[in-house]
Amino acid sequence: MKLRFFPKVAADIAARAGVALIDLGTVEGDGGVLGLWGAHAPDWAAAPLPPEKARKMWRTARTTGVLSVVAIVIAVLVRLLSGPH
Repeated sequence: MKLRFFPKVAADIAARAGVALIDLGTVEGDGGVLGLWGAHAPDWAAAPLPPEKARKMWRTARTTGVLSVVAIVIAVLVRLLSGPH
């Protein structure tokens, strides 16, 4: 989640609350079926993943997101180009 927006907002919130901002790292949870059925968040005490495994997990998540957006765009284009129904 290291986008330009989030670190500043998180730092601002922590500063207003008067607390330190602590990066707990990336942990692996159980997404269940389609992120709905059987999903479980990891325990707060879970150890962070090694950096390479965390990067691989984020690459997979990004690829999955890109593929789903591409599939939706293709479906919309096919629908629009198929003419009136």
